[in-house]
Amino acid sequence: MTEEIANEDELLRRAHPTNGPVWDDNLGRFRLSSASFRDPSGGSEASVYATRLLPPGKGPLDLAADHPNQALLSFLAETARTEGFDVEHRPDQDPGVFASAHCNVVWPDMSPAEFRAARANLLDQMQVVEGTLPGGPLEQP
Repeated sequence: MTEEIANEDELLRRAHPTNGPVWDDNLGRFRLSSASFRDPSGGSEASVYATRLLPPGKGPLDLAADHPNQALLSFLAETARTEGFDVEHRPDQDPGVFASAHCNVVWPDMSPAEFRAARANLLDQMQVVEGTLPGGPLEQP
């Protein structure tokens, strides 16, 4: 059964440590690599989880515990939609404790330059969930 994903729903995205956060000398701050929001299969969507749909008694840190080597990023569905992306509830077909909370962020048909700009704007709005950054807190080089 699918649920409507509201603009105020918090979405969670796993990010491999090689995809950021990385220090950006030009910005003078940490930023997320564009690879942290890319479909590894070359498709046009990214897998996320809706916090509201996590099983009772489970939270973001429980989701992160399944992949301790990955950071967990959070952002609002509204943020994705403002950049032109759609958010769809798509429960995983594989049985698992978090399957019912699975969603996809789907990018629209846009030019590569438009997509890169929209993705960059979305990445700027994402936050690392406290306690999920492999290696501990970020420190400026």
